[in-house]
Amino acid sequence: MNLYDFKDRHKGKRCFIACNGPSLNDIPMEKLQGEIVFGLNRGYLKKGLPIKYHVLMVSHVAKQWEEDFRKLKCDVLFTNLIEMPFVCNTPFGSREFQTDMYYPLHRGHTVTYPTMQIAYGMGFSEVYLIGCDHSFSYKNTIRDETHHRAVITEGKDSNHFHPNYFGDGSVWLPYEPKMVEKNYRSARKAFDISGRALMNLSTYTELSDDIIRRGNFEDII
Repeated sequence: MNLYDFKDRHKGKRCFIACNGPSLNDIPMEKLQGEIVFGLNRGYLKKGLPIKYHVLMVSHVAKQWEEDFRKLKCDVLFTNLIEMPFVCNTPFGSREFQTDMYYPLHRGHTVTYPTMQIAYGMGFSEVYLIGCDHSFSYKNTIRDETHHRAVITEGKDSNHFHPNYFGDGSVWLPYEPKMVEKNYRSARKAFDISGRALMNLSTYTELSDDIIRRGNFEDII
């Protein structure tokens, strides 16, 4: 499978991108049943989350939990890091928000960003973020001496909805909020130009309304 195979597959419909912040635990999973939901990275750890599509972008995550990804129950895994029958080969390399699925996606410093591009290419007219806290702490991490940017968790993970998401001994790359915000602005612009909705329904977030519009989950669902 290739990205272009999914062009306009869900034109005019709505979807939810389940980000992995602690506030995802505030969302009643039963209300997402029957919705089209994207899971990100280790989002499969969220009990009851009805993931239809899954997106994996970071090699650190793929290497540490490859066996978990091979057992996913979703319809499609979008990645270029693992080869399996239900994987859509997903190229990265663009320097801007990609509106045409014929071209590689922009990584954007967060897996949420290429997921927005996939949702756009699939034709969704309403894309809603949940669990997008946009907030990270590094108080229980140490520097990974084998990689110039990576850190290693010591103890439980307080940055995600599950304490073992990046649990003790996990290697991960620090979040870069300013870079993410710059890219989110590009995503909002693309959605606005096309007359589509891109909204943050997270119960808690440090992402300002002028970057991605805020909304109330209960009002939408």
